[in-house]
Amino acid sequence: EASQAEVLRVLENSARREGVFTDALVDAVRRSYQILMNLTKHALYRSIQQAQRRYHEIPFTQTISAGTLHGVIDLLYQDQHDDWHLLDWKTEWSPKAKIEENAQGHLMQMAAYVKAIQQSMGIHPSVSLCFMVPHVVIYPISTDVLANVDYTGFTKTMNATRNSIRYLKQ
Repeated sequence: EASQAEVLRVLENSARREGVFTDALVDAVRRSYQILMNLTKHALYRSIQQAQRRYHEIPFTQTISAGTLHGVIDLLYQDQHDDWHLLDWKTEWSPKAKIEENAQGHLMQMAAYVKAIQQSMGIHPSVSLCFMVPHVVIYPISTDVLANVDYTGFTKTMNATRNSIRYLKQ
């Protein structure tokens, strides 16, 4: 395990790489450290630490009707019982009363992640969002829900964006 000083140094360096300086740097490091400490107290953290295999920051490309998606999956891990878990970290403010509402905004993203993992690795993981702020809350998403995600809205947005770019290039 890393010492508090080591963790703070890593957080500070990460914040600087992202362009955070002065008072904002101190605040960003303090908040990030608190989020990480909250996570280490959760059963999820122990499960991840005891995992047989862990894959972090997995890049993927996937073609859908709207075009090509490029993304990065936060975490895929295989627990001690050989079960696979796909997890996405969420740092938006999500008090318990807003978890359900906030989770709905991430269903399309998670459906794309699951499809990418299934196609590339042949794995059918359980899927969860991990809301980190103000408290760690795990929000499981059923595969039935993800299988029925409608990409129509995304397709319309992608097409409108393409049209706007074409217009700007003229």
